[in-house]
Amino acid sequence: MPKQPSHDREILLGLGKGNWALYWADQEEEKGRSFSGQDLYEICPNQPPWAKKWSRNIADQIVRLNKTSLADLYKKACEAGFDGSKESFGSDLGLQVAGHGIAWDDNISGVTDLKIELPYAEFYN
Repeated sequence: MPKQPSHDREILLGLGKGNWALYWADQEEEKGRSFSGQDLYEICPNQPPWAKKWSRNIADQIVRLNKTSLADLYKKACEAGFDGSKESFGSDLGLQVAGHGIAWDDNISGVTDLKIELPYAEFYN
């Protein structure tokens, strides 16, 4: 069995965080609960095992597509003007992967030539 690549923990956590917060809030709203005006990242519970598995799978795909580690991609993104944390970088990537219309480079000032190849994957249990 091949060894799983080691990924930066903060970036890996971020990959699923935004998607999990949105998924969780949608489930809660279907039950009649509302979180208007609240920071979903702060109030949602920790990611369940299936969401963490999704994040690891996506991380593996991103590394394969770009032929470099998540940490190296973060470093290159920072050099291109990204000024967020590792976790927020991961969250931006994860949301982009799931097609939420948010791109990692929305959080830089100016234009960059850095292109990060990403897969597309739905986020659900």
